[in-house]
Amino acid sequence: MGRTCFPLLLILTAAAFLRADDLVTLKGKVFADYKIVEVAPIGIRITYQKAKKTRTATILFKELPDEFLEHYQGKDPVEREIFAASLEKRKKIRELEEQRDAKLEALEMSEAGLKEKKLPAERRKLLRSRIREEKKKLVRAFHRASAKLDAEERARIETARKKAEQQNDAPKTGK
Repeated sequence: MGRTCFPLLLILTAAAFLRADDLVTLKGKVFADYKIVEVAPIGIRITYQKAKKTRTATILFKELPDEFLEHYQGKDPVEREIFAASLEKRKKIRELEEQRDAKLEALEMSEAGLKEKKLPAERRKLLRSRIREEKKKLVRAFHRASAKLDAEERARIETARKKAEQQNDAPKTGK
């Protein structure tokens, strides 16, 4: 009981010391009293306080918690689109990972089942090589799908930028 409660107690204790203006990454790094300086397609640049000094850091979107990405209200529509695109890509990648892992697990189970079946050694070897080839195909398909999601995210951000530029370049009417 004591060992299972310790991590929870540690998290609750740490949360008591965190302020609303602290940013905690998925890796557990804490940035005290942060301010977002710049939003880029791959992450954010922030200033934060450490040992009574102001420092800067760049945090990749993949290191930011989902809650941060969901609740960010940027200065302009392009920033909001960058955050939304990153969050959407992250959710889709998680789905792909779950599907890939389930299929890989099923293949591993069937490979393990080959040992129990009384098959000739050559047949077992052939089936094992087919299963391993199938695993490689799954991994390659996952990487292709991830690359496609990356490209879609970049295109979505670029479209938002172009739209913002067009709105800024549009002639102003009025006197």
